[in-house]
Amino acid sequence: MIAASFYRSGQLVIPLCILFVTVGLETANLRLVPQLDRFYSARPHAELMHNDLRPDRIFTYQLPRSWDYGFAFYFRRQLPEWSPRDSDAALVLTTPAGLREISKLDRFRGSLYENYEGILYVPVMRVASPR
Repeated sequence: MIAASFYRSGQLVIPLCILFVTVGLETANLRLVPQLDRFYSARPHAELMHNDLRPDRIFTYQLPRSWDYGFAFYFRRQLPEWSPRDSDAALVLTTPAGLREISKLDRFRGSLYENYEGILYVPVMRVASPR
């Protein structure tokens, strides 16, 4: 009886809306955003590579500018752009289009055993020296 009088007068509508919006935002923040993070943020990728044994051999290749900015922030330094003229082995962070170009240069063979989550980790092979 009391709930019905609150409902009719509209006094319950605003608190219920606030409650539903708050619950919806918290649910998105705790479940949806962490799943999307690896697709749009450099943070989880930089955390993964934080203790890499050869941090000087991590490069980007044809990444969108937002990824370059993100990696520069989380690595606290700008990651250099990989060049096909670099003959040493490296880990290259790129997109599927970049992977196709690296494969055409015969610097990567096979397939990656990872899903595309914003970027790809491509191990680039060393160029064989002529004998």
